[in-house]
Amino acid sequence: MNKNILPVFIPHAGCPHACVFCNQKKIASQQSPDLLKPSGLFDMAAERAKTLPAPPELAFYGGSFTAMGRDIMLAYLNAGRALYDSGIISGIRFSTRPDAVDGDILDTLAPYPITTIELGAQSMDARVLEICGRGHTPDDTVTAARLIKSRGISLILQMMCGLPGDSDGGAQDTAARLAELGPGGARIYPCVVLTDTALEAMWRQGEYTPLSVETAADMCARLIKIFEGRGVPVIRVGLDTSETLAAAALAGPYHPAFGHIARSRLWLWQAEETLRGYRDTAGKTAVVTVRRGAAALMAGHKRENIERLKKLFNLRVIRIYEKDDPAGGMEIRLEPLP
Repeated sequence: MNKNILPVFIPHAGCPHACVFCNQKKIASQQSPDLLKPSGLFDMAAERAKTLPAPPELAFYGGSFTAMGRDIMLAYLNAGRALYDSGIISGIRFSTRPDAVDGDILDTLAPYPITTIELGAQSMDARVLEICGRGHTPDDTVTAARLIKSRGISLILQMMCGLPGDSDGGAQDTAARLAELGPGGARIYPCVVLTDTALEAMWRQGEYTPLSVETAADMCARLIKIFEGRGVPVIRVGLDTSETLAAAALAGPYHPAFGHIARSRLWLWQAEETLRGYRDTAGKTAVVTVRRGAAALMAGHKRENIERLKKLFNLRVIRIYEKDDPAGGMEIRLEPLP
Protein backbone atom coordinates (compact mmCIF):
# COMPACT_ATOMS: atom_id res chain seq x y z
CA MET A 1 0.00 0.00 0.00
CA ASN A 2 1.47 3.34 -1.06
CA LYS A 3 1.44 5.68 1.93
CA ASN A 4 3.09 8.49 -0.03
CA ILE A 5 0.01 10.50 -0.88
CA LEU A 6 -0.50 14.14 -1.83
CA PRO A 7 -4.12 14.94 -0.86
CA VAL A 8 -6.26 17.58 -2.52
CA PHE A 9 -9.64 18.10 -0.87
CA ILE A 10 -12.64 19.06 -2.97
CA PRO A 11 -15.42 19.17 -0.36
CA HIS A 12 -18.82 17.98 -1.59
CA ALA A 13 -17.74 18.19 -5.22
CA GLY A 14 -20.09 16.03 -7.25
CA CYS A 15 -22.11 14.79 -4.27
CA PRO A 16 -25.74 14.51 -5.44
CA HIS A 17 -27.02 13.72 -1.94
CA ALA A 18 -26.72 15.31 1.50
CA CYS A 19 -26.00 12.35 3.75
CA VAL A 20 -27.26 12.88 7.29
CA PHE A 21 -23.78 12.59 8.82
CA CYS A 22 -21.79 14.60 6.29
CA ASN A 23 -20.12 17.97 6.55
CA GLN A 24 -17.14 17.54 4.22
CA LYS A 25 -15.92 21.11 4.64
CA LYS A 26 -15.28 20.42 8.32
CA ILE A 27 -13.81 16.98 7.64
CA ALA A 28 -11.48 18.33 4.95
CA SER A 29 -10.56 21.36 7.08
CA GLN A 30 -9.64 23.17 3.91
CA GLN A 31 -11.74 26.14 2.90
CA SER A 32 -9.71 27.98 0.27
CA PRO A 33 -11.48 27.97 -3.12
CA ASP A 34 -8.12 28.47 -4.86
CA LEU A 35 -7.23 24.84 -4.16
CA LEU A 36 -10.35 23.75 -6.02
CA LYS A 37 -9.29 25.27 -9.32
CA PRO A 38 -7.64 22.82 -11.73
CA SER A 39 -5.65 25.71 -13.20
CA GLY A 40 -3.76 26.10 -9.92
CA LEU A 41 -3.34 22.41 -9.23
CA PHE A 42 -0.07 21.88 -11.10
CA ASP A 43 1.95 24.55 -9.29
CA MET A 44 0.44 23.75 -5.89
CA ALA A 45 1.03 20.01 -6.21
CA ALA A 46 4.52 20.44 -7.63
CA GLU A 47 5.53 22.64 -4.69
CA ARG A 48 4.08 20.32 -2.05
CA ALA A 49 5.57 17.23 -3.70
CA LYS A 50 9.06 18.65 -3.07
CA THR A 51 8.62 17.92 0.64
CA LEU A 52 7.93 14.21 0.06
CA PRO A 53 10.57 11.46 -0.22
CA ALA A 54 9.34 10.14 -3.59
CA PRO A 55 6.80 11.03 -6.26
CA PRO A 56 3.44 10.67 -4.48
CA GLU A 57 0.02 9.62 -5.64
CA LEU A 58 -2.15 12.67 -6.22
CA ALA A 59 -5.33 12.02 -4.25
CA PHE A 60 -8.65 13.79 -4.72
CA TYR A 61 -10.64 13.44 -1.51
CA GLY A 62 -13.75 14.94 0.02
CA GLY A 63 -16.17 14.64 -2.86
CA SER A 64 -17.50 12.15 -5.38
CA PHE A 65 -14.92 12.63 -8.09
CA THR A 66 -16.68 10.76 -10.89
CA ALA A 67 -20.01 12.45 -10.09
CA MET A 68 -18.65 15.89 -10.87
CA GLY A 69 -19.46 17.47 -14.20
CA ARG A 70 -17.47 15.83 -16.99
CA ASP A 71 -15.63 19.03 -17.92
CA ILE A 72 -14.38 19.79 -14.40
CA MET A 73 -13.42 16.15 -13.83
CA LEU A 74 -11.41 16.06 -17.05
CA ALA A 75 -9.75 19.38 -16.14
CA TYR A 76 -8.51 17.84 -12.88
CA LEU A 77 -7.43 14.65 -14.64
CA ASN A 78 -5.54 16.57 -17.33
CA ALA A 79 -3.73 18.58 -14.67
CA GLY A 80 -2.92 15.32 -12.91
CA ARG A 81 -1.66 13.72 -16.10
CA ALA A 82 0.65 16.70 -16.70
CA LEU A 83 2.06 16.17 -13.20
CA TYR A 84 2.50 12.46 -13.94
CA ASP A 85 4.18 13.08 -17.31
CA SER A 86 6.56 15.49 -15.54
CA GLY A 87 7.52 12.81 -13.02
CA ILE A 88 6.12 14.84 -10.11
CA ILE A 89 3.49 12.25 -9.12
CA SER A 90 3.32 8.46 -9.47
CA GLY A 91 -0.39 8.28 -10.24
CA ILE A 92 -3.86 9.54 -9.42
CA ARG A 93 -6.33 8.23 -6.86
CA PHE A 94 -9.70 9.52 -5.79
CA SER A 95 -12.77 8.77 -3.71
CA THR A 96 -16.26 8.46 -5.15
CA ARG A 97 -19.70 6.94 -4.71
CA PRO A 98 -20.60 3.38 -5.74
CA ASP A 99 -23.40 4.63 -8.02
CA ALA A 100 -20.97 6.97 -9.81
CA VAL A 101 -18.91 4.16 -11.32
CA ASP A 102 -19.87 2.29 -14.48
CA GLY A 103 -18.27 1.06 -17.69
CA ASP A 104 -18.55 4.42 -19.44
CA ILE A 105 -16.88 6.24 -16.54
CA LEU A 106 -14.04 3.73 -16.47
CA ASP A 107 -13.59 4.07 -20.23
CA THR A 108 -13.24 7.84 -19.72
CA LEU A 109 -10.64 7.24 -17.00
CA ALA A 110 -8.65 4.73 -19.05
CA PRO A 111 -6.20 7.21 -20.68
CA TYR A 112 -5.19 8.59 -17.27
CA PRO A 113 -2.75 7.12 -14.71
CA ILE A 114 -5.45 6.06 -12.23
CA THR A 115 -3.89 3.88 -9.57
CA THR A 116 -6.57 3.63 -6.88
CA ILE A 117 -10.29 4.26 -6.49
CA GLU A 118 -11.84 4.49 -3.03
CA LEU A 119 -15.53 3.69 -2.78
CA GLY A 120 -17.59 5.13 0.05
CA ALA A 121 -19.77 2.07 0.67
CA GLN A 122 -20.49 3.05 4.32
CA SER A 123 -22.94 0.16 4.85
CA MET A 124 -24.21 -2.95 3.14
CA ASP A 125 -27.59 -2.66 4.86
CA ALA A 126 -30.13 -1.17 2.46
CA ARG A 127 -32.25 0.23 5.31
CA VAL A 128 -29.29 2.00 6.90
CA LEU A 129 -28.30 3.51 3.56
CA GLU A 130 -31.87 4.79 3.10
CA ILE A 131 -32.03 6.31 6.60
CA CYS A 132 -28.72 8.05 6.02
CA GLY A 133 -29.81 9.47 2.67
CA ARG A 134 -26.99 7.81 0.77
CA GLY A 135 -28.96 7.38 -2.46
CA HIS A 136 -27.30 4.10 -3.47
CA THR A 137 -27.79 0.43 -2.67
CA PRO A 138 -25.52 -2.43 -1.55
CA ASP A 139 -25.80 -3.86 -5.08
CA ASP A 140 -24.32 -0.61 -6.45
CA THR A 141 -21.27 -1.19 -4.24
CA VAL A 142 -20.86 -4.77 -5.44
CA THR A 143 -21.17 -3.77 -9.10
CA ALA A 144 -18.76 -0.84 -8.83
CA ALA A 145 -16.18 -2.85 -6.89
CA ARG A 146 -16.15 -5.61 -9.48
CA LEU A 147 -15.90 -3.17 -12.38
CA ILE A 148 -12.95 -1.34 -10.80
CA LYS A 149 -11.06 -4.56 -10.14
CA SER A 150 -11.77 -5.79 -13.66
CA ARG A 151 -9.85 -2.77 -14.99
CA GLY A 152 -6.80 -3.57 -12.88
CA ILE A 153 -7.28 -0.53 -10.62
CA SER A 154 -6.60 -0.89 -6.92
CA LEU A 155 -9.81 -0.79 -4.84
CA ILE A 156 -10.20 0.66 -1.35
CA LEU A 157 -13.54 0.35 0.44
CA GLN A 158 -14.75 2.73 3.14
CA MET A 159 -17.33 1.83 5.77
CA MET A 160 -18.89 3.52 8.77
CA CYS A 161 -20.19 2.09 12.03
CA GLY A 162 -22.64 3.55 14.51
CA LEU A 163 -24.85 4.93 11.74
CA PRO A 164 -28.55 5.62 12.37
CA GLY A 165 -30.43 2.34 12.15
CA ASP A 166 -27.25 0.25 12.31
CA SER A 167 -26.07 -2.20 14.98
CA ASP A 168 -22.88 -3.95 16.02
CA GLY A 169 -23.98 -7.08 14.17
CA GLY A 170 -24.98 -5.05 11.14
CA ALA A 171 -21.58 -3.38 10.99
CA GLN A 172 -19.86 -6.75 11.24
CA ASP A 173 -22.01 -8.05 8.38
CA THR A 174 -21.00 -5.00 6.31
CA ALA A 175 -17.31 -5.65 6.99
CA ALA A 176 -17.64 -9.30 6.03
CA ARG A 177 -19.49 -8.52 2.80
CA LEU A 178 -17.00 -5.80 1.83
CA ALA A 179 -14.07 -8.10 2.55
CA GLU A 180 -15.60 -10.69 0.21
CA LEU A 181 -15.19 -8.16 -2.62
CA GLY A 182 -11.40 -8.49 -2.27
CA PRO A 183 -10.34 -4.84 -1.89
CA GLY A 184 -6.71 -3.89 -1.49
CA GLY A 185 -7.56 -2.09 1.75
CA ALA A 186 -10.34 -0.70 3.92
CA ARG A 187 -11.03 2.40 5.97
CA ILE A 188 -13.31 2.33 9.02
CA TYR A 189 -14.96 5.49 10.29
CA PRO A 190 -17.12 5.56 13.43
CA CYS A 191 -20.04 7.95 12.98
CA VAL A 192 -19.52 11.33 14.67
CA VAL A 193 -22.15 14.06 15.05
CA LEU A 194 -20.86 17.15 13.25
CA THR A 195 -22.26 20.67 13.19
CA ASP A 196 -24.56 21.71 10.36
CA THR A 197 -25.71 18.19 9.51
CA ALA A 198 -29.08 16.47 9.58
CA LEU A 199 -27.58 14.12 12.14
CA GLU A 200 -27.08 17.04 14.51
CA ALA A 201 -30.82 17.72 14.39
CA MET A 202 -31.60 14.02 14.94
CA TRP A 203 -29.25 13.95 17.94
CA ARG A 204 -30.65 17.12 19.49
CA GLN A 205 -34.19 15.81 19.08
CA GLY A 206 -33.29 12.51 20.75
CA GLU A 207 -33.73 10.51 17.56
CA TYR A 208 -30.10 9.35 17.42
CA THR A 209 -27.73 8.18 20.14
CA PRO A 210 -24.06 8.24 19.11
CA LEU A 211 -21.55 5.64 20.19
CA SER A 212 -19.16 6.39 23.03
CA VAL A 213 -15.43 6.23 22.36
CA GLU A 214 -15.22 2.99 24.36
CA THR A 215 -18.08 1.27 22.55
CA ALA A 216 -16.89 2.44 19.14
CA ALA A 217 -13.34 1.27 19.87
CA ASP A 218 -14.58 -2.22 20.74
CA MET A 219 -16.77 -2.27 17.63
CA CYS A 220 -13.98 -1.09 15.33
CA ALA A 221 -11.57 -3.63 16.81
CA ARG A 222 -13.99 -6.39 15.82
CA LEU A 223 -14.26 -4.90 12.34
CA ILE A 224 -10.47 -4.77 11.99
CA LYS A 225 -10.35 -8.44 12.95
CA ILE A 226 -12.91 -9.30 10.26
CA PHE A 227 -11.09 -7.44 7.50
CA GLU A 228 -7.56 -8.45 8.40
CA GLY A 229 -8.65 -12.01 9.10
CA ARG A 230 -9.68 -12.14 5.44
CA GLY A 231 -6.44 -10.61 4.23
CA VAL A 232 -7.71 -7.04 3.79
CA PRO A 233 -5.44 -4.46 5.47
CA VAL A 234 -7.23 -1.71 7.37
CA ILE A 235 -5.38 1.47 6.39
CA ARG A 236 -7.26 3.87 8.65
CA VAL A 237 -9.58 3.75 11.66
CA GLY A 238 -11.26 7.02 12.69
CA LEU A 239 -11.37 10.48 11.17
CA ASP A 240 -8.24 12.53 10.55
CA THR A 241 -7.74 15.05 13.33
CA SER A 242 -7.70 18.81 12.92
CA GLU A 243 -8.64 21.87 14.93
CA THR A 244 -11.54 22.56 12.58
CA LEU A 245 -12.92 19.05 12.90
CA ALA A 246 -12.43 18.99 16.67
CA ALA A 247 -14.52 22.15 16.95
CA ALA A 248 -17.22 20.69 14.68
CA ALA A 249 -17.51 17.35 16.51
CA LEU A 250 -20.50 17.71 18.83
CA ALA A 251 -20.95 14.14 20.03
CA GLY A 252 -19.81 10.61 19.39
CA PRO A 253 -16.47 8.81 19.18
CA TYR A 254 -14.21 11.61 18.00
CA HIS A 255 -10.78 11.22 19.62
CA PRO A 256 -7.33 12.20 18.31
CA ALA A 257 -5.98 8.74 19.22
CA PHE A 258 -9.02 6.75 18.19
CA GLY A 259 -7.22 4.45 15.77
CA HIS A 260 -4.62 3.59 18.41
CA ILE A 261 -7.33 2.93 21.00
CA ALA A 262 -9.24 0.60 18.66
CA ARG A 263 -6.19 -1.37 17.56
CA SER A 264 -4.90 -1.70 21.11
CA ARG A 265 -8.13 -3.52 22.00
CA LEU A 266 -7.02 -6.46 19.89
CA TRP A 267 -3.82 -6.77 21.87
CA LEU A 268 -5.69 -6.45 25.13
CA TRP A 269 -8.13 -9.22 24.21
CA GLN A 270 -5.31 -11.51 23.12
CA ALA A 271 -3.46 -10.93 26.41
CA GLU A 272 -6.63 -11.59 28.41
CA GLU A 273 -7.19 -14.87 26.58
CA THR A 274 -3.60 -15.98 27.18
CA LEU A 275 -3.59 -15.03 30.86
CA ARG A 276 -6.85 -16.91 31.48
CA GLY A 277 -4.93 -20.03 30.55
CA TYR A 278 -2.78 -19.71 33.68
CA ARG A 279 -4.06 -21.24 36.92
CA ASP A 280 -2.53 -18.62 39.20
CA THR A 281 -1.55 -15.06 38.24
CA ALA A 282 -1.96 -13.29 41.59
CA GLY A 283 1.02 -11.21 42.65
CA LYS A 284 3.18 -12.30 39.72
CA THR A 285 5.04 -10.41 37.03
CA ALA A 286 3.84 -10.84 33.45
CA VAL A 287 6.58 -10.60 30.82
CA VAL A 288 4.88 -9.86 27.49
CA THR A 289 6.80 -10.15 24.23
CA VAL A 290 5.30 -8.68 21.04
CA ARG A 291 6.45 -7.97 17.51
CA ARG A 292 8.69 -5.02 16.76
CA GLY A 293 6.75 -1.75 16.93
CA ALA A 294 3.75 -3.15 18.83
CA ALA A 295 4.73 -2.30 22.43
CA ALA A 296 2.66 0.90 22.48
CA LEU A 297 -0.40 -0.96 21.21
CA MET A 298 0.08 -3.62 23.85
CA ALA A 299 0.37 -1.00 26.58
CA GLY A 300 -2.74 0.79 25.33
CA HIS A 301 -3.65 4.46 25.26
CA LYS A 302 -2.20 6.04 28.42
CA ARG A 303 -1.23 2.50 29.56
CA GLU A 304 -4.88 1.53 29.98
CA ASN A 305 -4.26 -2.06 28.82
CA ILE A 306 -1.55 -2.52 31.43
CA GLU A 307 -3.72 -1.17 34.22
CA ARG A 308 -6.72 -3.25 33.15
CA LEU A 309 -4.70 -6.47 33.00
CA LYS A 310 -3.06 -5.82 36.36
CA LYS A 311 -6.44 -5.30 37.98
CA LEU A 312 -8.21 -8.18 36.22
CA PHE A 313 -5.51 -10.77 36.96
CA ASN A 314 -4.10 -9.28 40.16
CA LEU A 315 -0.67 -8.96 38.57
CA ARG A 316 2.10 -7.12 40.36
CA VAL A 317 4.00 -5.87 37.32
CA ILE A 318 3.68 -6.10 33.53
CA ARG A 319 6.81 -5.74 31.42
CA ILE A 320 6.57 -5.45 27.64
CA TYR A 321 9.40 -6.31 25.26
CA GLU A 322 9.64 -6.30 21.48
CA LYS A 323 11.33 -8.76 19.15
CA ASP A 324 11.53 -9.39 15.43
CA ASP A 325 8.60 -11.70 14.75
CA PRO A 326 7.25 -11.94 11.19
CA ALA A 327 4.15 -13.74 12.50
CA GLY A 328 3.36 -10.83 14.80
CA GLY A 329 2.38 -13.03 17.71
CA MET A 330 2.41 -12.53 21.47
CA GLU A 331 4.12 -14.49 24.22
CA ILE A 332 3.41 -14.09 27.93
CA ARG A 333 5.59 -15.58 30.65
CA LEU A 334 4.78 -15.33 34.34
CA GLU A 335 7.50 -14.84 36.92
CA PRO A 336 6.95 -15.37 40.66
CA LEU A 337 7.72 -12.81 43.32
CA PRO A 338 11.48 -12.56 43.98
